[in-house]
Amino acid sequence: MDERITVLEAAAQDTRGRLEDLRDRSDDMRGRLDDMSSRLVRVETKLDTVATKSELNELKADMHDMKAELIKWMVGSVLALGATAITVMTFVLNNAVPKLPPMQAAPVVIQLPPPPSSLLAPGGK
Repeated sequence: MDERITVLEAAAQDTRGRLEDLRDRSDDMRGRLDDMSSRLVRVETKLDTVATKSELNELKADMHDMKAELIKWMVGSVLALGATAITVMTFVLNNAVPKLPPMQAAPVVIQLPPPPSSLLAPGGK
């Protein structure tokens, strides 16, 4: 009977060792579970700020509208700047060289042919 008790005590001792291992492993698992839980909370917090597919589609449409608006403004600005540049160049070129006073036109001299001699002589002939 002593031999059976010794075997049972050895089995009990082995079981205690295994239980200690299980306790250590379960403590380790609890630590990991707490770490995973805190990570999950951080991920869920970040997911609240992430855009959904419909929000991204709305953003895409808004960006397309803004692109068209920007192109329209750029074309208008380029045309306005071009017109301004042409106006300034015209003004500068017209006023860069001092203008000469207008020349007086040469007087018009009309020379009449001499009257026929028959008209000049007294008596008419």
